[in-house]
Amino acid sequence: MFVTLDVKSESGSRSKFPKEIDGYLREWFDASLIWTPGDMRARSRSSPDLCATVARAGWPSVGELRGKFLFCVSGNESWKSNYADDNPRQRLCFADCEVDDDDPDAAAFTGNRAIANMNLFTSHHGIWSGTIPRFHQARQLVRGYELGSSGLWSKALAAGVNVLATDQVRGRTWAHVGTEAFAPIA
Repeated sequence: MFVTLDVKSESGSRSKFPKEIDGYLREWFDASLIWTPGDMRARSRSSPDLCATVARAGWPSVGELRGKFLFCVSGNESWKSNYADDNPRQRLCFADCEVDDDDPDAAAFTGNRAIANMNLFTSHHGIWSGTIPRFHQARQLVRGYELGSSGLWSKALAAGVNVLATDQVRGRTWAHVGTEAFAPIA
């Protein structure tokens, strides 16, 4: 289960945020159920950062992650950047990096953020459908959001978006990646 934590606030202490959000998750969630950047880094101990680990070892399969939650900090760029680089092996969440869907030069990242976050627009399909493969070549995940129509959802699936986000789930037969909107965890 991929859970996006969208940070909108700029109040509070950016430097305290990593420990605060991790502390909150530990208080209200069973941390043993969370797949963490530290778990990911253990897949290739000699890699200097998360992106290098992902490039070398890849992400675990859906089967390997069954019963686990992957939390991803999104939203405020400076907060999520600080989160990703503050003691990354100890963090509970991953942090994404915003990518403009109309940037023809968009390319995979280096460092501790290996998830691209793209607000996808149909009018830019010719661009983002060409840039998404660059992230896949580096084995990085791509999250597409604001997928509010069946046409855009289908284009995102066809382009290889790994994490699809929409608020159009209820009563929409197209908002599925398989036969159901959600796969049962059993």
